[in-house]
Amino acid sequence: MNMLLTSVFSILLAMVFLVSSTWAWFTTDVTPQASSTIKASSFQIEELSCDTLNSKKVPHSNLTEYYFFTDEDTYTAVAGTYTFTVLANGTGKGYCKIVVVTTVEENGSTVPVEEIYYTGSISTGAPHSFSIHLPNAAMLKVIPVWGYYAGTEVIEVTAAAAP
Repeated sequence: MNMLLTSVFSILLAMVFLVSSTWAWFTTDVTPQASSTIKASSFQIEELSCDTLNSKKVPHSNLTEYYFFTDEDTYTAVAGTYTFTVLANGTGKGYCKIVVVTTVEENGSTVPVEEIYYTGSISTGAPHSFSIHLPNAAMLKVIPVWGYYAGTEVIEVTAAAAP
């Protein structure tokens, strides 16, 4: 008797699913009531400046652009702490990847060494700042990236005070 009730219940449930899907098929309208537009999120750096370094915008291999920072006389920034200010625009959030390139002597030749750091999330529309400390002279590349960094941010980003 128990198996018979289970079978009857299963058949009734299948009939309810069949009737509801048939009703949904014939009552759906294929013409949309309002036009829908799908827009991708965007993130661009509008302004990127440093308190004591000059910047130059350079095309990057993956079609983004990065900013190369140097002091006025050489291609490297001397040891010290540098504060960067970022103003981003777009409809999404992003972060900056900072590549610090130093050189070391190995077997009588100079070898470049890259260290990569990531900022926290940068919102669009308001200026944000972050600082980086260089223990030695180095070249700095700041690369804007759309989205969220999945790891732990190494450089803290703070929103600038409203003027």
